[in-house]
Amino acid sequence: MTTFEKRIQVSYSQSQMYDLVADVAAYPEFLPWCRQVDILDDKPDSKLVRIGLRFQQLPELSLTTKATFCPPRSLHLRLVSGSFLSQFEGDWLFDANGQTSCTVTFRVKYRFSNGLLRLALAPFFSLTIGMLPGLFIQRARQRYGVS
Repeated sequence: MTTFEKRIQVSYSQSQMYDLVADVAAYPEFLPWCRQVDILDDKPDSKLVRIGLRFQQLPELSLTTKATFCPPRSLHLRLVSGSFLSQFEGDWLFDANGQTSCTVTFRVKYRFSNGLLRLALAPFFSLTIGMLPGLFIQRARQRYGVS
């Protein structure tokens, strides 16, 4: 199982960062490999979401996750189905450091469904996972201004 964790202190509030990550429908606007988001089920505390991913010349892939929301502190992701992963689980945690800053923790663990897919996709998927926190911070700058 591959794991990744990144913790960053940002000059945006806990609610601001939570709102950006929870706005799944907006992902295609700023995540370069996210081609499509379909919200399959929308409940007050969770969503079932299918995300279409595109990595360079590879065929389009999809990932369906259940996102469980605990505003404004956390968002938990769990794989429901995917064309290339057998396991996926992730957490976004937002710890307030006063009114205008917070610590964002992003952690994920995943396993490819087979060795061939791992060989083909691991470089792209690992890069994608590693870039996510920074891309959300860029989105915060666009939406809320530079802090």
